[in-house]
Amino acid sequence: AATSAATSAATRAATSATAPTTPASAFRLAWAAELSAVLHGMCATRLIFRTGDDAEVEAMLLEALGLREEAGLPFELADSLNSLGSLKQRQHKYEEAERHYTHSLALRREVEPPPARNGQPSQGAAGAARWSDSSPEDETVKSRHQMIAQSLVSLGNLATERGDAEGGGGGGGSVGGGGG
Repeated sequence: AATSAATSAATRAATSATAPTTPASAFRLAWAAELSAVLHGMCATRLIFRTGDDAEVEAMLLEALGLREEAGLPFELADSLNSLGSLKQRQHKYEEAERHYTHSLALRREVEPPPARNGQPSQGAAGAARWSDSSPEDETVKSRHQMIAQSLVSLGNLATERGDAEGGGGGGGSVGGGGG
């Protein structure tokens, strides 16, 4: 996974060095984090409540993925990969779901959460630290561990569903050891 991330980064760097920057592309990159968050949020809502057309949800998730990759947001990219895995699992495309979940887990294990803005901790970490004895740094670590756990739970649920679908009845499907 680290190799694919490095390859993607190298490809982006080579492409951006040769591609002309237009006002539209500069605007898109400047707002990539916000736009991808909106797209991802819309998709996550549709996945949770099982509304909307799968093709539309997938198109928006792929757009969010592209924006997050283009803007160099690997932690957020992992969220979109996990959601894409959920969509593929819902479609019973288990191998694709596993691939997305595993890639998400690998990113979550290898990258640090986004840095604090303006010297302040992230909103989630700051808010949690305000109501606990934990420091914002402790809350960031806790948040990262929760994200890794989410990927592991997704892989576990996939194994169970795959086993049930194959008639194993008890999650007998193999899912790459839940690793990365």
